[in-house]
Formats: sequence, structure tokens, C-alpha cells
Amino acid sequence: MSRRLFHRLIEPLAILPSQTVGRQLIMRSPEMRLVLAVLHDAVRVIRQDPKDLRRRELEEFLRVRTWVLDDSREWPFAFANVCDLLGLDVAAVRQQLPLSAARLRDTRLSADLDIGNTGNRAAT
Repeated sequence: MSRRLFHRLIEPLAILPSQTVGRQLIMRSPEMRLVLAVLHDAVRVIRQDPKDLRRRELEEFLRVRTWVLDDSREWPFAFANVCDLLGLDVAAVRQQLPLSAARLRDTRLSADLDIGNTGNRAAT
């Protein structure tokens, strides 16, 4: 994944000068860097072409896809909570990611894996 695409996902369209100082300090904390790393890794996995993945990589892809599509907030590192902590709109981040089930149908392992809509939200 390109660094430019990732930054486009996490940067707001507009930010007020008064919002930058506190945000920069928060984003430098080890906890927030961990949260950002979790999202960065998920984006890296989702951006891969599932047709080129081996079974283990495809299973990871499906787990990450399920995590992204899940609306649950019960776990501190649930996708929606991660987005909230980073100040990102959940729907906007999902919209930027290639999550459609159609991407998975042509994989050589699709017969062995459940590729239907996963999570609590319909795949687009």
C-alpha cells in the first residue's frame, strides 16, 4: 500500500488550527501509535489482491475484512473504536477500502472458504 493512500485515509478534509496541537500530542503517544499501526496493517491486508494470496494469507484477508465490516464496539480494538480513537469517520474509511465480496469470488480457494457478506454490515 502506498504511504500516500494511507495518509489520505487518515487525514480529515479540513482541520482547524486549534485542533492541531492537541491532536499531534495525542498521536505521538505509544498507545495511539499502536492504534494507528493496527489500522495501517488492516489497510495493508485489505489492499492486497485476493487472487494472488495463498490460503493462510487469504484467511488473514477474510479475518481483516470481517473486522472492518463489523459494527460491534464491544472490544477496545474493534474497527469502529479504532476509527473513533483516530478521529476518523467509520463509513468514510470503509468506503475507501475495496471490501466487496465480488473480489473474492474468483480466488482459487473460494470454494473452501466462506466468502459471503461477513460482519454486521452489508458489503458493497
